[in-house]
Amino acid sequence: RRQRQMCIRDSLCTSQDPQAILTNNSLLPADFEVFDQFGLLMTHSYGVAIGDSSPVLTFPDGVTTFIVSTSASSKEIKIDMGNCMVYEVAIDEFNHLDTDVPTQL
Repeated sequence: RRQRQMCIRDSLCTSQDPQAILTNNSLLPADFEVFDQFGLLMTHSYGVAIGDSSPVLTFPDGVTTFIVSTSASSKEIKIDMGNCMVYEVAIDEFNHLDTDVPTQL
């Protein structure tokens, strides 16, 4: 995760679209979906393997709903994402989310 995180933040950001990444530390594969304010699916990463991370997902700015789900649980997070922001979320072995606030690139 640290290596990927550094790659996301290495370049100076001026007007880059928001990004998101999921780290799956649960005991089940996880799905990561990103919806716009109208409920339209903008991007996703399905079947993120146990102990793995999703690819970096990029999407337009605005009110964004993130849904992280496994076969045991589902969680929805709504954030107003601006340009040059990254949202990193991790799911732990108990299917709880570590939902840090977005950070600037």
